[in-house]
Amino acid sequence: MDKKNIKLLYVEDEFIIRETVGKMLNRLYSSVTLCDNGAAGFEAYSKEKPDLVITDIEMPVMNGAELVRRIKEIDAATPCVVLTAYKDPEKQAKWPNTFNGPTKMIRFDDLQVFKDYLASGQAPSMRTLEEKDANGLEVVLALRAEDQGKPLDKIAAYRFFKVAQVPAHPFYGEVRQDGSIFVFKRYGDMQDMIKLGEPIFRYTEIGSGPNGQTVTYGLQKEEGRPDATIAQFKKNHML
Repeated sequence: MDKKNIKLLYVEDEFIIRETVGKMLNRLYSSVTLCDNGAAGFEAYSKEKPDLVITDIEMPVMNGAELVRRIKEIDAATPCVVLTAYKDPEKQAKWPNTFNGPTKMIRFDDLQVFKDYLASGQAPSMRTLEEKDANGLEVVLALRAEDQGKPLDKIAAYRFFKVAQVPAHPFYGEVRQDGSIFVFKRYGDMQDMIKLGEPIFRYTEIGSGPNGQTVTYGLQKEEGRPDATIAQFKKNHML
């Protein structure tokens, strides 16, 4: 879908943030509705049926978690992007259940298997581990057919999970979470994001994913626009 044909709802209680981000969104999308709390956002959603919802989580009247829950009750397919600055593990731990969000993390070590999975939802072999990750998520390895039946310590995806294998250079990695795509050119930056829940330094493009997702690129401090990584992302997804 052309970004100019997307109707977007942006919900944020902080006036300066709402107005600043709202101006940017209006340059990208044909229709942008701004609301200052979840209740107003839900009313706007019910009337306008936007194609994409972006919301803060901590707001008065109705928070972002409740807003997303109500939207998903009406239309589970509506993309919702939740923004937050929280790094508190106790608060983050509540979010997956609140949003009916991810209960598992799927790990890949082969680009073609990753592309095929995005297209079909299937991989030649899927192997669920008995152990969970640091966030309590079930870990599933999406593998090539030839890796089926191999001992775990011989599978690259498992060794990455255990941080027991040096990644290839140059490195390219993606994490998909809550309808957003996070892209990394450094393995350490990707691991930090998995631990913290979001990149510390980032460059974000709203609606630039293959299905209109927000794409965030992990950066180092004072690093500029990651043109090479953006080009690689577009090449990988034939954009």
